[in-house]
Parts: sequence; C-alpha cells; structure tokens
Amino acid sequence: MRDNASMEEDVCFQLIKGKDQDLAVEELEDQGLTFTYVIEDATSGEVLIGGKIQKTPKLTHTKPTSPPQLSWEAEWAEHSPLSHEGQFTLDLSPYGPDPQHLTLEPGPGFGDFSHPTTQLTLAAMAPYIGGATVVDIGCGSGILALSSLKLGARRAYALDIDSQALEHTRKNASINELESQVTIASQIKEPIDPSPLIVMNMILYNQMEAWPVHSQLATPGAQIITSGILKSQTESYLELTAQWGWSLEEQTSLGEWSAFIFNII
Repeated sequence: MRDNASMEEDVCFQLIKGKDQDLAVEELEDQGLTFTYVIEDATSGEVLIGGKIQKTPKLTHTKPTSPPQLSWEAEWAEHSPLSHEGQFTLDLSPYGPDPQHLTLEPGPGFGDFSHPTTQLTLAAMAPYIGGATVVDIGCGSGILALSSLKLGARRAYALDIDSQALEHTRKNASINELESQVTIASQIKEPIDPSPLIVMNMILYNQMEAWPVHSQLATPGAQIITSGILKSQTESYLELTAQWGWSLEEQTSLGEWSAFIFNII
C-alpha cells in the first residue's frame, strides 16, 4: 500500500483578479485540497488559497504561487471563536450530561470548531458516544476523537495520513491528559470493538480516498457519522455510500454543509 501522506505537498494559489473566491476554494477542494486556508491582504486585495494536495489541480480561478510562512497561533486566533491567551477551549456541556471542556493548541490539524462541518459532526456523534469505541478517520487536530473521550467514550482512535496532524493531536491529547485513552496513528493495527462509532469529517474526494483503506471497520452493528459534504453533492454521495453498504439513518445540515448518520447492517 502506498503512503498517501508522503505524496501530499504544501501548495498555494493566488486568486486571479475578477474570479470568485468561494468558487476557487470549491474548485481546489473538489480536486483534493485539504487543510485549506485563505489569506486576504487588506491593502493590496491579494487573496491566497493554500493547503495540501496530492495531484496537480486544473486551475481556472487561481494560479500557483509560493506558500507563505504561517503562524498557526495567529491563524487560529483570527478564525476560531474559542481563542483565549494562545489556547482554545471548547465547552462540551451542550453535548453531554456533565460539564466538560476540551483545550486545544493552535496547529496544522484541521478542527478548531469554527467550521460548520465540525459542529455538525460533534452534534451528530453526541447521542452515541457514551461507552463507545470511537474511530476518527482524518482526525486533524484531534478535536472529535478527544471530545468523544471527554463525553464518555471508552476508547478513541485518531487516524490521519498527515504526520503533522498526528503530532498536533498528540499535543492536544497531552494537554487534556487523555494520552492513555487514545491511539494516534495512520492505521489501526490492533483488534478493536467489533461495533465501533466511526467518524469521517472530510470532503468527498478525501472520503473516497480514505474509506477503502479502513473499510474493514465496517462490521455489522457499526455506525458511521460523516460530514464535509456539500448539500449539492448529497445525491451522488448517497449513491456512493450505498455502494459501500451503508444504510442512511439521518441527515442534518448547517449552511451549505451536511452531516450523515449511517448504519452497517
């Protein structure tokens, strides 16, 4: 099996004057851009869109440029609603019976609760977390896997192909004193609960790449919660998940994004 993480490259693109920023981001993410960030220069009006990608994309709204030097502290402070003195604290009390908080450090891993898909996924997970074994495929910052432990999960597996995201998750697990309850790796290499709660908060392209690697987890009784899917992609996405053997139980939406709860029968 190829190591997809080694094939990803840090990339950056400059928005072409007169082109639509949202369409440019959508075009790049449809072709596999992950860990997406957008930087706007208020003085010059220049817009940069960057992240990681495996294949050279076809560009109609942007042109390649050199990636900027990012300060993750500054980026998270600007975009996260949870910023406070260099760390980010998420109040988990709306998602469980007891008051709980999760503390995150800024870093390259996606997930600071500012994006609708993270909010949708955590809300969909909440009723099923208690006592569960949670497998977070594409863990980013670790926000979903670590939140699940705070909310009563028995064990969590935080998986990602990006080594920087795994290191970011390790730091966040340490801050929250959860190291003994979470396995942080690119793949699961040990026997686990035969009916896990599986979570994937990824754009469609990345789900199509990731799921075949982890499809052995889809045992009868397992539940799968996903987000990162645009409303406009729902029909084609449900056709794909039906081919994977997933049975739709519920769909929720926030803005242009959707989340789904599936059962494996």
